[in-house]
Amino acid sequence: MATDARFLPPLGGIPRRVRPRARTTQSPGARLLISNSYAILVHCDPSLDVLLDLDGVIIGGLQGGHWVKFAARRVPATDARPHGIRYSLTLHDAKGVRLFGLDNAHPVASSRRGRMSRAAPFDHVHPAGGAQARAYPYRDAATLMRDFWATVDHILEES
Repeated sequence: MATDARFLPPLGGIPRRVRPRARTTQSPGARLLISNSYAILVHCDPSLDVLLDLDGVIIGGLQGGHWVKFAARRVPATDARPHGIRYSLTLHDAKGVRLFGLDNAHPVASSRRGRMSRAAPFDHVHPAGGAQARAYPYRDAATLMRDFWATVDHILEES
């Protein structure tokens, strides 16, 4: 199971004989683990393993000769990739031209004068029709894949 742990400052006043316990926080898929001298906030995304297993997979034979390509690998968590993965999910036509994609390979221009923001997360959409890339609100790997396949289905229905 994929985890992202952040160490919090030591907790004072916890008796030494208290066993580690876990309690759920408000964030879905997150747990706060508390031990004798520290607390760890662990974000669990069980669907992340599925996405990582798709790295390098190409699925062809879609309607009209279209195909999809997946790339996903772990990277150190940064401001640009706070979830600790680098990914690219793309739909291509029979000639290999990208029609649609979701990725975090590079910064995306902000709405303010088209400037690139290296401080914001790199997650973005390359919409069908060659429109300018726009930010994508990454939540988890399952939502990413659901959004990708929903758009692929929509594009294939229109073609």
